[in-house]
Amino acid sequence: MVELYPSLHCLVHLATKPVFIVDLDEVDLAYYERLRPGNSNFDLTFIYKRFLDKDAKLSDCWERISNIDVRHYDTVKEVLQKSQLVQFEGPQQIAWNNVLKDYVKNFDDISADGGGGGGRGGAGAGAAGGRGAGAGAGAGAGEREGGRKRGEEEVDGEDEDRDENFQGEKGRT
Repeated sequence: MVELYPSLHCLVHLATKPVFIVDLDEVDLAYYERLRPGNSNFDLTFIYKRFLDKDAKLSDCWERISNIDVRHYDTVKEVLQKSQLVQFEGPQQIAWNNVLKDYVKNFDDISADGGGGGGRGGAGAGAAGGRGAGAGAGAGAGEREGGRKRGEEEVDGEDEDRDENFQGEKGRT
């Protein structure tokens, strides 16, 4: 069991290995995946600002927390909103390596057309086909995914100002 705790600038789990830290100051946007009626869980993906860096490995530029119980959606969203983080949501899971690869490849054309949504680079709604959820931040739990395999664990999260927890699994695929 892993517990995620929001802090002023991060979401962290430090009690057991592997530790989990998401520095929200390094995140370009948050994308809520699999948000559709009837789903009992959703995923939360963080796209890091470094995805536009020339030497960036795209698989290391995003991280997903999966299988967050939908009853924690409002709590997660509220926590992220406090961080002024750009958020989007959509009904399906996104193949982020492909989306970011295409976005970087077509960056000049996308920028000329006004971006496509996200904080700095805008790899959000326009690139992924989602809709904006406003600026904000949230705490979430689930399966952590990205470019490398890191295993799976259950995740709990707790906002210091609230007694609500959220659970899920983390891992990278």
